[in-house]
Amino acid sequence: MKEKALYPRSIIIFKSYTKDSFTIKSFEIYLDNHKEEKYKQIYVVEDLLNIADLIKELNEIIYGKDLINYTNKKYYNYFDK
Repeated sequence: MKEKALYPRSIIIFKSYTKDSFTIKSFEIYLDNHKEEKYKQIYVVEDLLNIADLIKELNEIIYGKDLINYTNKKYYNYFDK
């Protein structure tokens, strides 16, 4: 799923072949020298064991959980120097 309107990002859902679990990854989309799309991972949730947990986590990410976590990490890392 790609969102380019408010904050350009891509949310990817992986289904493991070896385990019965899911992984969600969220990527920031940006342009490299205004030419090529690049992706930077901003959030990951691993080992979601059922569809209910997957949908709950996906809803939270869609409404900005990934962006809030990413912003908080950057903010606190800046002041911890």
